[in-house]
Order: sequence, then structure tokens, then C-alpha cells
Amino acid sequence: MPNVSIPGSGLTGNSNYFLYSPFKESECTPVTDLSVTIEITQDVNLAGSGLSIQLNGNSPKDANPKWQQYCIGYSADGGQISATIENWIAPKQINETFPLLTLPGTSPTLPAGYQFTIGLSNDASGNIAGATFTVVDNRGNLTSSGLIELTHLQTEGGGSVTPAMLAPFYAFQLVIVGKDDGDYIYLSSGAGAIIYSATSPLMAATGRPTCAAFGGTIESSNSAYGELPEGSSTEIVQPFSTTLPPTYVPGGRFAVSRQFGTDQTNFYGVCRTGQVDVFSVEGHGHWRHRKRLGTPGMSRPYAAVAAVQGATNQTDVFVVGQEYANAARRLYMFSVKDTGEWSQAQEVSRGPYQSHGNLAASRLADANQTGVFLIDSKEQLNVFSIPDTGTISPTPKLIGTPTFPASAPLAASQRFGVPKQTDLFVIDKVGQLNVVSAVSGAWGMPQTIGPKSLFVPGAFIATAQHAGVHDRTDVFLVDKSGQLIMFWVRGSRNWSDPVQIGEADFAVSGAPVAAAQQPGVSPQTDVFLIDKTGTLYVFWLDASGLWYGPKQIGPPGLAPSASTASPVSIGSFVAASAQFGEANRMDVFVLNETGTNAPGWPAQFWIGESGPWNGPLALVTEV
Repeated sequence: MPNVSIPGSGLTGNSNYFLYSPFKESECTPVTDLSVTIEITQDVNLAGSGLSIQLNGNSPKDANPKWQQYCIGYSADGGQISATIENWIAPKQINETFPLLTLPGTSPTLPAGYQFTIGLSNDASGNIAGATFTVVDNRGNLTSSGLIELTHLQTEGGGSVTPAMLAPFYAFQLVIVGKDDGDYIYLSSGAGAIIYSATSPLMAATGRPTCAAFGGTIESSNSAYGELPEGSSTEIVQPFSTTLPPTYVPGGRFAVSRQFGTDQTNFYGVCRTGQVDVFSVEGHGHWRHRKRLGTPGMSRPYAAVAAVQGATNQTDVFVVGQEYANAARRLYMFSVKDTGEWSQAQEVSRGPYQSHGNLAASRLADANQTGVFLIDSKEQLNVFSIPDTGTISPTPKLIGTPTFPASAPLAASQRFGVPKQTDLFVIDKVGQLNVVSAVSGAWGMPQTIGPKSLFVPGAFIATAQHAGVHDRTDVFLVDKSGQLIMFWVRGSRNWSDPVQIGEADFAVSGAPVAAAQQPGVSPQTDVFLIDKTGTLYVFWLDASGLWYGPKQIGPPGLAPSASTASPVSIGSFVAASAQFGEANRMDVFVLNETGTNAPGWPAQFWIGESGPWNGPLALVTEV
């Protein structure tokens, strides 16, 4: 019997098959007396706070609740195993947790031989009326919650759960994911089997049946699920294991900066364990992997990183963590001075931030401070001022009203020709470019540049000083049509109208852009962009003011194309930097899809003086 096709989002993390009872006369029928057992056959070792075995149930579209969730969770820091029932009953919710047992020792491991079972019971109408959670350890000892009747529970508001609040499963998914809201968990090893049984026949599907209501989970992991055969059965066995994801998300975000006080160039990316990796090269030497910052599970593998000069000869790196406690994720800072040792993670603030969001950092033009910028989950622009000396305030300054999409990309820069002004750029919810400026440390209100609806709200932004013009600031974006657009301003004058560069439909709308002055040649501004085929291109502006390009750099498909780019970004990220300590050399970086160490490894292109372009070569392995 052939296997069911793999869902478009794969069989990993929070995307497993849906299981349902075969339709009768084109109508869904309830899944009855469902029991799901997870057998651990190889130690599950995890980095992070813990994991959750989630049985997510989709009820009829007219039901209340439409979505039900029955979970067994493991907290790695204390070894506690507990059960949770969550039913989304408008306008309230069942949210009850039941302790089961605590594992001996302190190792963040679920040992081989353990079994976890979620058993559901139905009433005469097919509604889920009760749940039983059991754990059998690797010595055969059984711990059970006993039958938990839903009508003996209360909603979060303290009201009684009535029979009218019960509903059947029309479809369900079993996933092994992070423990708390939005968490990603990295499993370094582990394998087992998922055993489904019911009194009604079960059949696998790649998507949710149309007669069932929507529902899903935002937590994720690198767990992988086996394929299931076509046809129906009252018992189905599905293997699961850990899958080794790319070291870095292909096309994902990273940062490049000088290590200040040295002739060293650094590359920073969040790896699959949720830690910040630091690669570096000194002068014209060989790239090395220098350091892994933070603890496993600290952040998400695709989290944005910002790097900037801090105090004298100090490099500061910022990342948002994924911890969830009272809806507050942490903004972290790591620092290194000259050629010294990197600091431990320093918490800047806790707030309603998104670990998959974007952030920016810049040395503030009024000196003695570094600015860190991010938009929180309330769509409010946050500005942190990090002083060179003294204590960091955990409270950001909030600018304007909530008009920006949560996690929108940001870019920050000095306003060239205006000694004490710092500019922050972001696209608002109507697709218009905004600039917020600080003069001598005092932040003003957002001001708009150009027309509305020119850009998608998630568009990336790059800024650079115009080569050869000391008081001109250039800003680059890709508009809705996929065309590269520039705005510019001289000193404190008015901003230009949008300037179109190249052709429309060249890149993904809102794609990441990098801009820099090319060293070693007559004044020249270079702009780098990855097109829809995953090919790196450069546009350039010479001293006469004429734009040239696009010129192809490297092979097609090196970076993810539009259709395969990370779901948390638009297109593929690219960054450019001088290679410090090597005269007249410019480097350009991507996280590759193909090539050495692919997928998901830093690849570098470079040019010396007037060319030609070289690369791509993989950091450490080839360059």
C-alpha cells in the first residue's frame, strides 16, 4: 500500500499528518475513544527549557470549543512531568495542569523505555468528555492522573464547564514541540514510536479536513515523523526521531561587524541550538569559528542579530531570547573589549518582544550611548539607550503610536552632515517609509518619506553614506513590484522622491538589501540584492551619479529562492562589509542553500579594488 503524500510543510516540528475518521456521506464523523501512546526507544536529549507532547484536536466549525489540546509536558530544569488540558471556549478557556511525577537526576533527558499515553473518552454524542494521562517509566512503574472529567473542571474565569461546552474531534495532530508559548526546542538525539488507536477507524491526511475547524500550535522543534500508509485502521504506528536541521537557516538573518579595537571582522549567526556563533578573520588571515555565546535554547535558530560599536574599543551584540514568562521575552547583550573574552549574556530588558522579530542597533550620534531598536508585540517602537558607563535601564523609550507591524525590519544610521542626529527607518502598516530622528538624544515623532503603499509592511531597509558626498544619506528598499528603490537626503534638507533602479519584478517584494562604499576605487556605492532565482547581484553608482547593473555574482540557487525562503523573512538576507586589516577589500555574505557545508552555512564573496568578484567560498572550510 503506498504512503500518504508528505504535507507541504513537511513532517517535522509542528507539522505532522492529520488523522480523522473516514467521511460518511461527505460529512465528518467523530473520532471516538482515541488513545495515543509515545514510546521512547532512544534517549531524547534536549537543549532548552523542556518539551511538550501535544495532541491537538479540531472540532466541528460550529462547535465551542473549535480547538482542543491535551498535552504531556516535560520541564527540563526540574524534571517535572505534568498533564495539561486546554479547550478554547469563547470567550473563556479551560486551562488546567495536573502534576504526574518528577524524573530523578538533573540531566535534560527523557530516558529510553519511558511511555506516555493520552487517552480520551467520549459521551453518547461523540464529544470528548474525559481524559486520562499515564506515564510508564523504564522500570515498568505506572503513574496515572486517573479519569479527568471535563465537566468537573472550570474555565479560567471560574465558571463551570457544562455539557454544552463539549465537542468531538473531527481531526487531530500529534506533535512533539517546545514547552511554552512559541518555544522552539532543539533535540540533539532521540527516537521512538507514536501509537494511535481508536474505536473508530483512522486515516491520515496531509491537511485538515474542510469540515473541521482551524487550530494549530506555534511551538516547534526539530522532531521528525515517519510517513503513514493510505487506507484506514483502528491502530496506526508512526516512528519519530530527531532530524538534524541546517546549522543556520538558509537565507536567514545574521550580522557582520568589526571587532572594535582590532583589525578583525566578525560574523554572527544564531545556530540550530539557539546560541550565537561568532566567526572571525584577522586582516587577510583565515576564517575561524571563535565562540558560541549564550546557553542552548536561548533564542530561535532564525532570530535576528544586531552588532554595533559600544564603549571605546567595545563590540556589543544583541539578540532576543525565546523564554516565555508572563509574556515577557528577554533582550540580551554580549560584549567584548579589544581582543578580550566575550561576556556572559546580559539581560537588557524583558518585554512583549517576538523572538522571530527584527532589531537594529547604532552608535547614537550624541556619543556615549548605543541605541537598540525593536518593535514589540503591541506594535510599539522601543528605543533602548545603552550607556558607555553606568547601569542599563530596563525601560525603553516608546516612540509614536502603535503604527508599525510587530517584528518589522528596522535600519538605523547617523544622518550624515548633521553631527548630532541619528535616524531610524521602518515601514508602517500602510506600506510607507518612516524616519524617526534623535537630535542630541531627544527623539522626535515618526515622519513619512515618499508615498503610501509603495512597500509591503515587512520590507527590509538598508542605509549607507553616499560615496564621495560627505553629507548625503542614502536609503534602499525593494518595492511591491520587486524593483530596487532609493531615497536620499543631504544634511538636514528634504528627502528626495523615490528613485527607481533596475527593472521591476527583479526580486521578492521587500527583499533584504545591503549597501556599502566599495573601498579602493573612485567613490562608488554598491547595493547587493538576491533575486528570485537565489542569485546574488550588485548594482553600483559611480562618481558621475549614474547607476549600473545588475551584475551577477556567483551561481543561481546559492541562496533560497522566493518560494523556498525562510517563512520568517522576505527573500534571502545579505550583508556587506570591509574586511578590516586587509586594504581595499569588500566582503559580501549569505547563508547558503547550496555549496560547501550546505544547506545553511555562511558563504562569502569578495572583491579587491576594481575586481573581479570572487567566491562563493564557505567560511572556515574554504576561506
